Amino acid sequence: MTLKQSLENIFKTKFLRTVLFVSLVSVIMLPVYIIFFVYPSFTELLAESAENDAIRAATHLKDMHISTETALTKDSLSPDFSEMVEDVMKDFKLMKLKVFAPSGEIIYSTDPEDIGKVNKKWYFHQIVAKGKSYAKLVRKDTLSLEGQMVTADVVETYVPIMVDGEFVGAFEIYYDITVTKEKLNRLLSRSYFILFAVAFVLLVAVVASSFKAGRSIAERRQAEKQVVKQNVELAELNSELSVLYTISSAISRTLDIDELFSIILDTITSREIFKVERKGGIFIVEGERMHLVFQLGLTETFVKAHDNMKVGDCLCGLAAKTGEVIISTDSNKDDRHTIRYPGIAPHGHIIVPLKAMNKLVGVLYLYLPADTEVDERVQNMLRSIGNQIGIAIENARLYKKTKELSLHDPLTGLANRRLMYIELERSFAKAKRYETPLSVIMLDIDYFKKYNDTYGHAAGDKLLKDIAEIVQQSVRKADLVARYGGEEFFILLPETRLTEAYAAAERIRRAVERRTEVTISLGVSSYRQDMQIKEDLIKKADEALYQAKERGRNRVELSA
Repeated sequence: MTLKQSLENIFKTKFLRTVLFVSLVSVIMLPVYIIFFVYPSFTELLAESAENDAIRAATHLKDMHISTETALTKDSLSPDFSEMVEDVMKDFKLMKLKVFAPSGEIIYSTDPEDIGKVNKKWYFHQIVAKGKSYAKLVRKDTLSLEGQMVTADVVETYVPIMVDGEFVGAFEIYYDITVTKEKLNRLLSRSYFILFAVAFVLLVAVVASSFKAGRSIAERRQAEKQVVKQNVELAELNSELSVLYTISSAISRTLDIDELFSIILDTITSREIFKVERKGGIFIVEGERMHLVFQLGLTETFVKAHDNMKVGDCLCGLAAKTGEVIISTDSNKDDRHTIRYPGIAPHGHIIVPLKAMNKLVGVLYLYLPADTEVDERVQNMLRSIGNQIGIAIENARLYKKTKELSLHDPLTGLANRRLMYIELERSFAKAKRYETPLSVIMLDIDYFKKYNDTYGHAAGDKLLKDIAEIVQQSVRKADLVARYGGEEFFILLPETRLTEAYAAAERIRRAVERRTEVTISLGVSSYRQDMQIKEDLIKKADEALYQAKERGRNRVELSA
């Protein structure tokens, strides 16, 4: 094959033509990319590093040598401030340093000629004075932010001095990056040379490979028909695997059962391979009952029509009974479709049983346009997907049950100490940040040990459950009741002042006295600004409870 024929094959083949074009463009674009992106990016990174160094130097100087709590003046600087500045400039390798009063007047500078000048620029009063640093890369032989000619590449940084949120002055620091920038330029120059050399070699290799490929194009085209056929088969297989993987990945993202139901329907109904409509639902099977736990795109009429579903009812019940995928092409013509309601339109169904370890946990029902056929390949996929979903649902249910057990007291069903501390931490942080009221109640059953010894532990357990129920009924839904330990209970009252908490405690005390054979003592405390940690709130309530015990029991005491 001649060179001319090879060239013709190359330019007739879109792929090879594209490869050559992309290769040439890449070689041309490489220097453009380096000049307009890489170099500016490195320079910007260098400037950012210098700015951070300047901020650290300013912070060090402020923390070590400026103790004023009012606006900086010439008189507020210590006599040895200049010596301190010299040390800082040596330590941080600074080029120049100025100190500004809040008005913008320079009250100190390593260049005495600057002292007394006033910075009236917008950035000083609109950015720096607001507590934000401001920096600019000033190139050699150009003007600085203050209009002064610089003889080196510097990063000019303004760092505000803030005391309790008030602007009391600012530092201006010149950080010389000339040497570092020159080193960077040399490093980048070597890198450019290597990249250009590599790009040139790659271009030569691409051109050579393209010529070689061009010589074999004719033979390859003859085999393309067989390859296309194989590709179609592989594409179908890959499509199936992709769908299975997508659905598997989607349902494994969460253990929250309500979120899982939404993910299942959204993922499956969006897959074109199934040819289903964007609606459907999930039944959970419990014994002979089927409960509609989630639905997508269906009416209230449909939901009411499927209340009290039993295994064996309609198509979904049949799938639950047989454990097999059910296909219905037209609901109006299918005698198995026994549940009908006004306004029902002709439609088809795919009903998929959801299994976990051969145990039926639910049913997934999907909608098809009427008279749509479903091939065996899709049915097998849905059967496999049904097993994945069944396992995911069972895992989510177990997770939900385990989570509830880990956060609740098994005897009373109340929150345990773990959940109590989680909620208390959240409420305490909110009260501290927004200064909102927060109260807690510590509750203890009077003479509980005596009650246990007299009536037995079974009676004692029943009493604990009865009191837990009474307390729950006596507080708001927003309040949290927890079993603190033994016969002690803890009540968290968000958005509640001390007097309101006292009234709630008294209401609980009276209810227990009225409805049980025992009495209780209660201690109440409320959040105060001097409390630093949540345990302070518990401690105060516990102290108040101790006072209630000491003063005769069956009473409510407030914390001091």
